[in-house]
Amino acid sequence: MPVAWGTKSNFPTTYTFKLPADVSYAGQEAFTAKYKSNCVDYSAHDVNAGDMWYYYRPGRCTLDAADIFSTTATIAPSAENTTGKYPEYDRVWADNELHVVSIFGKYEDGKTSNSDAGIAAYNRFLADSKKAIQAYNPTSEPANVAANPGVATPDVTYSATLPDGRKVVITALLVDSVTSMSQAASDRYEALSANADLIAYNGHAGLGQNVRALAAMGTWQVGKYVIVFMNGCDTFAYVDGSLAKTRAEINGDDPEGTKYLDFVTNSMPSFFSSMSNATSTIVKGLLRYDTPMTYEQIFEGIDDA
Repeated sequence: MPVAWGTKSNFPTTYTFKLPADVSYAGQEAFTAKYKSNCVDYSAHDVNAGDMWYYYRPGRCTLDAADIFSTTATIAPSAENTTGKYPEYDRVWADNELHVVSIFGKYEDGKTSNSDAGIAAYNRFLADSKKAIQAYNPTSEPANVAANPGVATPDVTYSATLPDGRKVVITALLVDSVTSMSQAASDRYEALSANADLIAYNGHAGLGQNVRALAAMGTWQVGKYVIVFMNGCDTFAYVDGSLAKTRAEINGDDPEGTKYLDFVTNSMPSFFSSMSNATSTIVKGLLRYDTPMTYEQIFEGIDDA
């Protein structure tokens, strides 16, 4: 089973799983009631049997032996690990254009204030995007974008032409969540995704619901390379093979669905305050086509919070 670990070299050779001995509905309810206060992450709140396993941290507490089933797994570096890999700059810039689509979900559905962490991240990303191409006299759609556009302007595009004639187009969309997107927002994303070189989702993973919902959306071109960044909590655990399967179906030379797809995920929770910078860092990395950066070099600009 593939797992993510926070270091490439300093990890144990074994790991002991401590799981509920009774996994019936009643058993999980009882286990949660007993351990939801002291066997969970410090940030846990409103814990119930449905999300207990998102917050579950057995190393922080003492579990009664009668309540758990323990088993020990061995740990070794995966043969799938690689180093020195680059985004495929030649494919990203094959048409001399970089198209970015970045979706931001709110921290709390229905919120309208810029104090909502998701709305604040959307505003920050737009400011960072404009700054990244400011030297090239960017234009915007709509023409007038407030400093904090928020819910008043949930769809903004910045465009600029670089000195060598290449073009950059960055679009940000603000939604409540992927699973509750309006038909208009969904249609907008479908249209944008067809030409996208980088697609980023920034928001709650929704225990996988938002991640899988977005992976099932989109319009894809044959042979079109795209980087997809699922910038939500624990997305490494939630991503399934559905998008790769979809890509394989349209590309006869790509039975695995990964030849024209790079999938970037988070292995741990992602704070909303970090989301805009994480996506902006990848955008800035792709702008470095004269001095390409490896994924490892790009990721150095993303905090590990």
